[in-house]
Amino acid sequence: MSKWRYKRLLDKQKQYRYFIDNPNCQICGKLGAQTHEIVFRSQGGKCEYNNLITLCYECHLRCHNLGEKPYLKRSDLWRAKGLSVEVMEKKLRDFRKNK
Repeated sequence: MSKWRYKRLLDKQKQYRYFIDNPNCQICGKLGAQTHEIVFRSQGGKCEYNNLITLCYECHLRCHNLGEKPYLKRSDLWRAKGLSVEVMEKKLRDFRKNK
């Protein structure tokens, strides 16, 4: 198995465990359908507890600006998880600087 495939397998297992611990949408409370990464991999996000959130189908569409307005921004998702937006933005900026 290639290194990339092995990492993706580990990430899928982390997402599954997160979903089992948090089965309801963390925005609206409906039964969640999927685990969403708040900061996308393409933007430097990793499959970590602070970067995962469980969303129902409708809220997931709102994250990608495809569903009904108001759209969900990254800061809205961090607030829903009870994380400090300022701290998370600083971590993201530091990561991008060191990249």
